[in-house]
Amino acid sequence: MTRTARLANQGELISALPYILGFHPRDAVVLVFLRDRQVRLTARLDLPPPPGPLPREVSLPLQQSIRGEQPDVVMVVVYDDTRKAYRGLLNQLTRLCRREGVRLGDRLLVAEGRWRELNCSDPRCCPAEGRPVRSGDEVPAVAEFVAMGVNPLPDRESIERFFEPRGESVLDVTSPPADPPATGITQWRRDGLSAWARILGVPSARDGEMADGPAREANEVDQPLAQRAVDLLADIRARDALLGWLCPDLSAYVATTSRTKRLLAECLGSHRLPVDPAESAELTWRLREFARALPPGPQVGVLTMTGAHSWWLGEGIFARVALERAVDLDPSHELAGLLLNLVYAGVRLRPGA
Repeated sequence: MTRTARLANQGELISALPYILGFHPRDAVVLVFLRDRQVRLTARLDLPPPPGPLPREVSLPLQQSIRGEQPDVVMVVVYDDTRKAYRGLLNQLTRLCRREGVRLGDRLLVAEGRWRELNCSDPRCCPAEGRPVRSGDEVPAVAEFVAMGVNPLPDRESIERFFEPRGESVLDVTSPPADPPATGITQWRRDGLSAWARILGVPSARDGEMADGPAREANEVDQPLAQRAVDLLADIRARDALLGWLCPDLSAYVATTSRTKRLLAECLGSHRLPVDPAESAELTWRLREFARALPPGPQVGVLTMTGAHSWWLGEGIFARVALERAVDLDPSHELAGLLLNLVYAGVRLRPGA
């Protein structure tokens, strides 16, 4: 699944980057990997840089990303209102890209609501004071993102806090059982998968139900529905079937049975996510809102599903934050730990891989 918006020039890319990243970057350098004129990956680094060479925890994932994505060109967008802190990091990133044989494209500076090219000194096309960053309603590509339901958070710290439970709105749900029930497992799985279908707002081949109207608020998911969804994740086969549905390119690698696959198709309608971008964005929003509505114990499994789905989408920041919280809450959760290590290593699950 991809969310597509056509960007006409550098100015439109800058206006769209918050929607691609999921938040408004500040004091950062963003690398934009382009291949065949498409944005394949974005990578963000904090300012100012540490002294000396880039640390391995930064340079190694970047090298992995470059070798995995094989971009035609890498654009660099600097967010620095001081117009001074970026220079050291920019030089180091330039050397890293050159060592990897990657062609560097435009280097753009965004400062105090204006942008300009760092490579160009011709005032006729690149005035020294820069050009104003256009607002979303002036850029058709950004309007497409808004129509998909994608709205960036104010800053990166907002994403760090995104999955913290929200006081009175937290559902009264308990942690899942250690093991699925010994009897009635088929009906138990059917009830759990049907609960996930309703929470995600997808059609059910079983009963034809689908949430009506716009994305439901978190408090419209009641306690019994949430509990059935959380309990299902205690069953590895059903959990992995759901994981393969949320991340279709993993479906061939998860351990499940033909019976569980039939139940999945019965309750969730099909093995494929919605292809319409707006419907896909709404499903992602519902999944994240469900994770936010749970107390810490029950949240672990849902955060893992949320992190995996975000990783599959290529939304690394949401994937990392969800999976880090899952591991913090339960360090023994093997799936969350595995996925988080893949995110840290810069490994991406590309559609069709």
